[in-house]
Amino acid sequence: MPKPILSLKALRALHIVFENQNFSIAAHKLNVTPAAVQQLVRGLEFNIGKSLVKRNGRELVLTDLAKSVRNDLDKGFQLIEHVSNNLSHKLFDKQLKISVEPTFAMLWLLKNLEDFRHHYPELTILVDVSNRIVDLNKGEADIAIRYNAKISHGLSIKRLMEDQFIAVCSPAIIESKAKIKTPLNLKNYPLIHFDWPQEKRFTPDWPSWFEQLGYPDIKGGSSIHFNDYIMTIQAAIAGQGFCITSQPLIQDTIDAGLLIAPFPETLKLGFGYDLVIPKSSQKQENISTFVNWIEHKSQASIQ
Repeated sequence: MPKPILSLKALRALHIVFENQNFSIAAHKLNVTPAAVQQLVRGLEFNIGKSLVKRNGRELVLTDLAKSVRNDLDKGFQLIEHVSNNLSHKLFDKQLKISVEPTFAMLWLLKNLEDFRHHYPELTILVDVSNRIVDLNKGEADIAIRYNAKISHGLSIKRLMEDQFIAVCSPAIIESKAKIKTPLNLKNYPLIHFDWPQEKRFTPDWPSWFEQLGYPDIKGGSSIHFNDYIMTIQAAIAGQGFCITSQPLIQDTIDAGLLIAPFPETLKLGFGYDLVIPKSSQKQENISTFVNWIEHKSQASIQ
């Protein structure tokens, strides 16, 4: 007659009962009802044809058989817990969570992540796209990419790329009208405006761009306003007019011929995108791998 295969779930319940010698406490730890625990134990007893626990008033008493296997059962579940923790730790070690604001994620990171995956297929990247400032010290993410990040306790900041602002438009606009020579010619062209959030007013709009570069404020032929940066770029690609944009983020689009920058003038304000890195982390090796990759990739993309 073949030996019965005992349920691991039932053995787990028996292990907890052994530890506490109380069905109610065992049920609480297993997040089930006391009746469910009793049923699991009774099922084991039925399969082996022997009693494992007996009631003595309100107490549970282990039988001699139960006492003889208790030590082995404890060791077995300790080993299972060790293996489970080891597997979880290995999986955890291969994950890297990156917090990044939407504009950088859409215009730069999304286009380049495939290169990282190609070179480091063993690492899984979790991208948290949000303007929320996550707490790296609490492990809400492993690394963050932020615009003009502020120094905070327990964190280090590395400048990833200096920002500079240029005027761009669709090639179709230049091809359809007289060649533009200077920004002064923009008075004959529609201007696309991005209404920056109040907390980011250090980034330029058209009046400040003209002023910083020494030109008078030019109103343009007509204007359209967006409160979404990506829509502003898409409107320029669609030939709706000129817009001011971040050269590092849009360089790939220029290289692809979707946009052109007809003027040599660029505006630098000392701002840029920063890597925010915890000074202490269990994933320091993986963080360093990502930092080295993105620094190399970002420099190559703007040269």
